[in-house]
Amino acid sequence: MVSQYKPIFLNSETGEWIFSLDNPYNYTKTISYTQTVPYNVWTVQHNMNSNHFIIKIFDNENVEIIPDQVYIIDLNNISITFSSNVTGNTMIHFFG
Repeated sequence: MVSQYKPIFLNSETGEWIFSLDNPYNYTKTISYTQTVPYNVWTVQHNMNSNHFIIKIFDNENVEIIPDQVYIIDLNNISITFSSNVTGNTMIHFFG
């Protein structure tokens, strides 16, 4: 399912949106996580030993959803909190 998404990047210098399959921000790895049981707190173990990432979250209709909080538990785990129970997918892009 994640392969359906096309990266959209904002060029911070020009303010223009870039629709591209290229990687202008030098992501070193992208992982995906799927929450199949509705819950208001998702705990994601990514094992990347990093807290340098961008996270995008989508519901089951492929609509982006904004969490109430993303908490870095440690360098390998994050917690994502929502105001209600939700299911969906998240993509986490890590920087080198």
